[in-house]
Amino acid sequence: MTTSNSTEANKALVLAGIKGVFIDRDPSAVDRLFSANYRQHNPQIPNDPAAIKALLGYLSRAFKYEAGRVMADGDYVSIHGRYTWWRLPPEQHRYARAKNLLV
Repeated sequence: MTTSNSTEANKALVLAGIKGVFIDRDPSAVDRLFSANYRQHNPQIPNDPAAIKALLGYLSRAFKYEAGRVMADGDYVSIHGRYTWWRLPPEQHRYARAKNLLV
């Protein structure tokens, strides 16, 4: 696999994780896509997949997430998206390292 193919695969993997959690609100996406040693970049959310699953229970029905631009450099991936009905600013970057997700 070339570096560009690997980078594209990492973008797709992280985007699938973000969509699975924030758009589909699917707890099985956490099992499929997040590694046991997942490290969260947001200090308000503890590390590990169980914290992500717990977060699903706190999202209001009005909560919405729209993924925007996805950028990557190797296994570092950034998604610029828009949240509504959450305590974060409406536009927010999500950063993930693909090695923290399952491949």
